[in-house]
Amino acid sequence: MESVQSRRLVSSKRSRNDGYDEPSRAGKAYDGDGFAFVRVAKSFRDDGAVAEFADPGDANTGEIVIGGACVCEGYLNDAALTSKTFVDSPLGRVYRSGDVGFVHVASGDLILLGRIDRRVKIRGNRVELDDIEAALKNCALVADAAIAFDATAQVITAHARVKAPTFDATTEAWMYAAACEFHCRSTLPKHATPSNFVFITHDNWPLTSSGKVDRVTLDSWLRQGKTRVFRPDAVTPERGLESIVARAWSAALGVDAAAIGALDSIDQLGGSSLNVLAVSRALASNDRLSGGGERGGVVGRGSGSGSVGLRDGEAAALLRADDEPAACAFGAADGPFAPCEIFARPVLRDYATYLRENGVDVVADDDDEEEEEEEEEDSITPNVRAFSRSAASSNERRCMLAACGLGALHVVDALLRSGMPPLGSHLRAAAASLAPTAAAVVDALLAADAGGGYDRPTPIEDIVHDASDAGTLATHLAAARGCANALASLLAAGARAGARDADKQTILHLAVRSGDLETTRVAAAACASLKPRKGGIEAWDRWKRRPRRGRYY
Repeated sequence: MESVQSRRLVSSKRSRNDGYDEPSRAGKAYDGDGFAFVRVAKSFRDDGAVAEFADPGDANTGEIVIGGACVCEGYLNDAALTSKTFVDSPLGRVYRSGDVGFVHVASGDLILLGRIDRRVKIRGNRVELDDIEAALKNCALVADAAIAFDATAQVITAHARVKAPTFDATTEAWMYAAACEFHCRSTLPKHATPSNFVFITHDNWPLTSSGKVDRVTLDSWLRQGKTRVFRPDAVTPERGLESIVARAWSAALGVDAAAIGALDSIDQLGGSSLNVLAVSRALASNDRLSGGGERGGVVGRGSGSGSVGLRDGEAAALLRADDEPAACAFGAADGPFAPCEIFARPVLRDYATYLRENGVDVVADDDDEEEEEEEEEDSITPNVRAFSRSAASSNERRCMLAACGLGALHVVDALLRSGMPPLGSHLRAAAASLAPTAAAVVDALLAADAGGGYDRPTPIEDIVHDASDAGTLATHLAAARGCANALASLLAAGARAGARDADKQTILHLAVRSGDLETTRVAAAACASLKPRKGGIEAWDRWKRRPRRGRYY
């Protein structure tokens, strides 16, 4: 054996009180006494024996082996494993630990980089599965993670321990998957981004007796069906009626059509009354649809529009009359395209089936068939989508809008932390939300760094002034919802108090109609100094009505 001066290295454990909080440091290496040594194997022979050790003074990376008199004969009754892990070397019989690392030249510390069996090749690229785990653990939604790789299918599956104490897989799993995928994609190479996710509640995460992740149990649960893989992909709508409805949803929600699935529910995507109203208007005016009865009085343009206070605007659709959304009340809409019919059948395929059963059909011509063919060519199948950056981006936008609309603050926070830039559509979705966390989501969006690492950052001042096609701002929606805190935050961020929607209604018109006293006070204080034609307290809407003294004239 080598002399003491040759720096045969032994790892001695040090407590965290000694200042070593980095998990990659195994301990301080010191000169061995002949009983044991730790060395870095630089190369191996074909039979598995060590061919060459790294020089003690070089920081070469390799497999950590243990040698000396402490090395036993092998595993009891397991000759195959013994021959694989207890091998010959130039320094005698050694034990192959399976750990990859190096010795820090300056400090002499043994630095562990991971397990050699956790180093895989994915489509020709060498990947450390531990690096993927570390990236996923940094996601704000994840408390712990374990990565599995199927070499045959070339698929990475991420088991994630949900950080939140409560988790509803039915409504939240797809958002978690999209947010986690976005986070990994922003920090890892494309080929290293997990394509499948398994979410496990915080209290059910399996651990071994030593407190480590029980990977065997995770794999067993997945094979037995106790847990299931979730992919943030949508079921592609069928050509024809489902595709047309999907495009209407896409425009109303502000996401790519590729992100809308046939089994999606508009409310679970964060859709509110104003989104349903937009879908209703789009379908009612679509020349490719036949049947469905008369369309002249559809969607707020009938005789009832004055009493509803909704014609070309959107925010008033969030108001309720006799426990119905304003868009459904007072006969403002009827027939299969009516908003109330969409509310009753929020799943896309269910609503498309209802339209078909009520005589609505697609009028196709040559141009329409060519359009369908182009859309089919541009669409991405689920298998391809697993590795498509553009499709993942549409899923992420869909996820952010849904999280804002559902008031899923933890998901919104995770996406913002991962670099998702806040947009005006996000603010509008949050302001329209009925969730008790709506104001907190608005505050999170306003507080986020608008740059987010993107080439063209949008200042918050521009985001709060971003309006829909109907001229609706987030302030209008917060006022209509009666959310005083959200309205106050938006105004503090620079939103214009006197801005009007397409029906010339100001935040005060909508706040008064919401019936919430505190929201009315916030709106009145903001509009008090404005002249009527600038959206002040005495401003008229389309029907020459003005809000005053808690009443709507």
